[in-house]
Amino acid sequence: MTHGQREGEREFFKYHLKKNTSFFPPPRFRFDLIRLTISEGEQDSVREAFERAVANVPPSKEKQFWRRYIYLWINYAVYEELEAGDFERCRQVYRTCLDLIPHRRFTFAKVWLLYAQFELRRKDVKRARQALGCAIGKCPKVKKEKRVDQ
Repeated sequence: MTHGQREGEREFFKYHLKKNTSFFPPPRFRFDLIRLTISEGEQDSVREAFERAVANVPPSKEKQFWRRYIYLWINYAVYEELEAGDFERCRQVYRTCLDLIPHRRFTFAKVWLLYAQFELRRKDVKRARQALGCAIGKCPKVKKEKRVDQ
C-alpha cells in the first residue's frame, strides 16, 4: 500500500468518525483506523488513535453494546505490552478498563483473566492474586473459577 493510499484511507475513516460521533454504529472504523495507524509504526499516533477510540464509552448499560468497546481496550493493552513495551502503561490500561465496566450489571471475565496473566508474565504474583480475588468478588462465574484453578 502506498503512502497516498494510506492517507486516503485515513481521511476516509476520519471523515466517517466525525460524521458519526456517537459510539454506534461504526466501531469497525475505529478498529480499521487503529490497524492503519499501527502499520505506520508511530507510537504517539497509535496511542492517540486508541485514546480517541476508547473515549467513546457506550451510553447503554447493556453488555451487548460493550463487547466491541472492551475489545478496543484489550487491543490497546496488548499493543502497549507487546509492541510498545511499556508495561506500566499496559497495567494502567487494564485498570482503567476495569474501572469503566459497570460490574454490578455485568462484567467481562476475559479482561480480569488477561490482566492477571499480564501480571504473572511480569512476575508479580501478588498483583495477579489481587486481580483474581477482586474478579471473584465482583463476578463469581464458573468460567472464571475454572481458570483460577489452572
